[in-house]
Amino acid sequence: MMNARYYAGVVIFAALFISCSTLSHNPENGVSVDLAEHRSDIIHQAEYDLYFSIPKEKTDPIIANENIHFKYTSGKHTLIIDFRESADKIKKITVNGDSAEYIVQQEHIIIPSKYFKSGKNNVEINFIAGDHSLNRNEDFLYTLFVPDRARTAFPCFDQPDIKARFNLTLEVPAEWEAVANGKVKDIEKKGVRKVVKFDTTEPISTYLFAFVCGRFSKITRQTKNMPITLYYREEDPLVKRNADEIYQIVFRSISEMEKYTGIKYPFTKYDMVAIPSLQFSGMEHVGAILFRSSNIFLEQSATQEELISRANLIAHETAHMWFGDLVTMKWFNDVWVKEVFANFMADKITNPLFPNIDYRLRFLLAHFPPAYSVDRSRGANPIGQNLDNMKDAGSLYGPIIYHKAPIVMRHLENMIGWTHMRDALRKYLSEYAYSNATWDDLIKIIDKKTDLKLEDWSRQWIYEPGMPKIEIQKKNQGRSKGFGFSLSQSDPWGYDRLWRQRLYFIFGNDQESKMLPYNFIDQAADIKINQPGLTSDYILGNGLGLSYGYFSLDKQTLEYLLKNISFFKEDLTRGVAWLDLHENMLNGKVSPFDFMNSLIRAISIEKNKLILNLVNDYLLESYWHFLSNEERYDFSNQIEELLWQKMLEANDPGVKRNLFNTWKKIVLSPSGEQKMFELWGKAFTIPNLPLSENDYMLLSFELAVREVGNPREILATQYHAIENPDRKKEMRFIIPALSDDQLTRDAFFESLRENRNREKEQWVITALTYLHHPLRSESSKKYIIPSLEMLEEIQYTGDIFFPKNWLDATFSGYSSYNVVSWAERFLMSKTNYSLMLKNKILQSIDIVKRAAEAKQHFR
Repeated sequence: MMNARYYAGVVIFAALFISCSTLSHNPENGVSVDLAEHRSDIIHQAEYDLYFSIPKEKTDPIIANENIHFKYTSGKHTLIIDFRESADKIKKITVNGDSAEYIVQQEHIIIPSKYFKSGKNNVEINFIAGDHSLNRNEDFLYTLFVPDRARTAFPCFDQPDIKARFNLTLEVPAEWEAVANGKVKDIEKKGVRKVVKFDTTEPISTYLFAFVCGRFSKITRQTKNMPITLYYREEDPLVKRNADEIYQIVFRSISEMEKYTGIKYPFTKYDMVAIPSLQFSGMEHVGAILFRSSNIFLEQSATQEELISRANLIAHETAHMWFGDLVTMKWFNDVWVKEVFANFMADKITNPLFPNIDYRLRFLLAHFPPAYSVDRSRGANPIGQNLDNMKDAGSLYGPIIYHKAPIVMRHLENMIGWTHMRDALRKYLSEYAYSNATWDDLIKIIDKKTDLKLEDWSRQWIYEPGMPKIEIQKKNQGRSKGFGFSLSQSDPWGYDRLWRQRLYFIFGNDQESKMLPYNFIDQAADIKINQPGLTSDYILGNGLGLSYGYFSLDKQTLEYLLKNISFFKEDLTRGVAWLDLHENMLNGKVSPFDFMNSLIRAISIEKNKLILNLVNDYLLESYWHFLSNEERYDFSNQIEELLWQKMLEANDPGVKRNLFNTWKKIVLSPSGEQKMFELWGKAFTIPNLPLSENDYMLLSFELAVREVGNPREILATQYHAIENPDRKKEMRFIIPALSDDQLTRDAFFESLRENRNREKEQWVITALTYLHHPLRSESSKKYIIPSLEMLEEIQYTGDIFFPKNWLDATFSGYSSYNVVSWAERFLMSKTNYSLMLKNKILQSIDIVKRAAEAKQHFR
């Protein structure tokens, strides 16, 4: 629908608009790099006055108004404002006090240059807010605008380098809380409604602008500089049990960031909002950080990994106040920079909170497995990626940004030294405060503090995908001469690239072990250890957990690890050995059957909680992907009984929960299913492991997918037993995906074609995972191609992690060549398909492909 002020010749009108602009072509959907560069040259000192009237009913429209203030450089320019909504949502536009003509085209509002002047300008727009990223629920609402979703809610310049001040006013139901980036300045009661005005923000990017309103409870604690409020919807006992630890982590995070950066907390407020089933673990909105409730409100028997992850998450989002919010990337191709330094600082903040943890091991196990999962695939992407349009920015996110990048930054810190790294980051933050910067800007600062050629290093590690294959072949020379080994580095992609890095070899036998550092800068090398009498049963190439790549081990080493891996005295060595053994299994050098037996032995004797967590993850992967159905059933009794017994014996509540979570996911035997049914029915309880409402819900899911007893009755009973209203809605959504009726499951999948049924992305992923459970894979594989066909729309309508999570859930239950070939044929049939989406498909099918190859190779 077009505004009444449109000229009849819309095409001619649009051409006249664009002729006044320096853009080389008409605006395209999204925000192109051309448009962004053009606007950043001509628009300065932006400020938004925003008013939203939020109705109590979530289906009612949100009436809104805004004033955009900005300075224009000299000359006449067409103004292009981003708004991804239909033209009928715009009610009126006024420029500098005069009613203005405009058109809505390709997700933009275009206003001709004749209304503008050099210097200060003002555009007022009356509109209906778009719902796409407002996350409206029955009694609460929250915004989530990263990376380019602000334009789906209100007209704006939706690019990170046009930072602006925001003046927000919300009209909401009187009983609702309202939270935003700025402090509350004034509240005016209007009967059953109230008007909440917030203070002006510091300059921030549009993706960081946020507000939340609805029925929330709250707790406030005072720091020396400001009050910090936590808003929540969970049960009070759960919140109060966790609140002290949450605030302790927040206070420490702010303090440590101030010490490290030399910059006081750079914004006027710090509040937290816990959102049930938030799409992300957290989001670093200035002054209004969002957290997924389940990630910060932990059960009494939380595992060690859950406790560390919570601390790391809070520290990560706090670090973003400096890295990302204070200094923001100029364009989203550098989004990894803010993420890597948030992770980098989170590790430094979190480590002292858990003094009994080996943080070299923690870093290794937290970052290497997810980074390897992408870099070993044919869909590997570099850390630094190209981005032509903001509409594709969400596809940049993934394990490479969050996990490989921290590994590479640790390499950099080790190369230049801790002090030089800190001083460079301080200069970077102070020089670009409340502004924008690029990775190259930081490299230039670091370059001044070192003689190293960081441009070459950056090109190698930041802008190249994949990882090296480093083959190690041990050569015994006889006891009188010691021993040696050969190294060869190869590029799995066939480009003859070299990854230069420092390796730390560990070698030895049952009695002793030694370490040898070595700078590996060539394609091959021979190393001799001239120590008479020294023999070695094994050799590992990543002794300190610092080196990165696939280490292809010799036959003797692999045989030794399979039998003795759990007997290495050093925790870090065991961690490294498990990573290497797993990678060699995935590359066909170790039988999955033998690997499984090593995992079972490890569960019996492993004492380190971090390694036990890794072993449980590998156990689940091997059990469901790499074993045949016959092998799985042969193993089930042994593994179930072992996990159950070790769980009962465990004194540590976190270990007990870890083993319980693994047990309930692998149960297949009739006796195990009966035990699970009785546990769910509260016929007995597990000593020192209190189960929550959420635990019982998940048990009902596991029973339903196994079709134990009467699944419909179990699910209905559990649904009626749930008291938490948000969890009740979640279960109601997921139940059809668990149905024992195929037609019901088919109808559920078909419903996901409608965007409105995919709004709760966490619910969708949980449902899809059960829909594609290995026990249902034969009846569910028909959903694979339709799921792939929906992927482009999923990217367009969903949030940043949804496309990859959608794919991972879709392929989670399969391990056959047929499924791989379907995905490959789908990609072959697509011309001009998004490279980022293609890569994500290849990443998600990688484990399926390797499992299929292993089954064929070792049968």
